[in-house]
Amino acid sequence: EDATKAFEYLRTLPSIENKPIGVLGFSLGGAIGILLSAKQQEKINALALWSSVDNFEQTFIKAFSIEAFEKAKKAGLVELDLGWRKIVLSNNFFESLKIFDLKEALKKLKIPFLSIRGEKDPITPDHNLFNIITSKEKELLSFEKADHIFGVLNKEENFSKELIEKTTLWFSEILT
Repeated sequence: EDATKAFEYLRTLPSIENKPIGVLGFSLGGAIGILLSAKQQEKINALALWSSVDNFEQTFIKAFSIEAFEKAKKAGLVELDLGWRKIVLSNNFFESLKIFDLKEALKKLKIPFLSIRGEKDPITPDHNLFNIITSKEKELLSFEKADHIFGVLNKEENFSKELIEKTTLWFSEILT
């Protein structure tokens, strides 16, 4: 709902009005981008995803463990250490993961689609969503040595500049 409201506001801006619009989503935001694009594809012209999840519940179980789900169910909340910060998630959050069917949303997409992921990503280990989407214009890119966040916390293997350049080039080709 927040993404839809933000998108609708964006479309009212004079600098955006009547121009092609592309959506970019990273990780969980990729899933939100999928849902938004499936719902608004007559107004969205392209979708690019970085390390996107394709199933909310399975991804969070893989990332945080089934024990985190169970603890949230019993206590109402669970604190999770992401390694670089801690977050607190409620049982309502975990229950909400079951509501959305990303695979069904992907099947509806007919707009140009780009999926980029790191080969060393433990959270999104393959391109399942790429095989589901029915768009005729779809592209898949992989960074062999990149993790889920494309090495942004690693000075030696940081792929963020290349990631941004490839995505920007793709959007400029698709949207112009």
